[in-house]
Amino acid sequence: MGRIKSDRGKWEAWIQGMGRYTRRLRELAGMSQEQLAKRAGVSQGALSRLEAGRAVHTPLIVVIKINTAMRAALAALPREALSDELRAIMDDVPTRRIPVKGTGFDDLALTPDPLLTELVRLFWSVPARQREHLLQVVRSLAGVLASPEVGRSARPKSG
Repeated sequence: MGRIKSDRGKWEAWIQGMGRYTRRLRELAGMSQEQLAKRAGVSQGALSRLEAGRAVHTPLIVVIKINTAMRAALAALPREALSDELRAIMDDVPTRRIPVKGTGFDDLALTPDPLLTELVRLFWSVPARQREHLLQVVRSLAGVLASPEVGRSARPKSG
């Protein structure tokens, strides 16, 4: 009886990790739960339960449908926006190992730079009607930071 309870705890931890990973991927792809669920042909509630780690009794076909729709959405992103590990997962599904211990999903990088992941997350956190304004600010700031004058003024003066 103790082993069954222990295995159940491991399964619940794994499904919670996978749910968090699914949510991170969905956000990276810029999709709402409703959009991904529609693409996958599942209910938004099923996707919500998966992302919340409450999908312990979800049929495997639902998970496969969500995974297939998520892969299609990620394939539409520029490859350089994905981490090496995520590109490997996308390229080599049949032989790619899925984390089986603990919540190894949390350690899988989504982009090559955590700052890029944060920038994408910030973009999708802004209401759709305000995203153009956010991009205008980011473009302006990027232009200022990329200018040679900023680079020179940031260097320590020798003397």
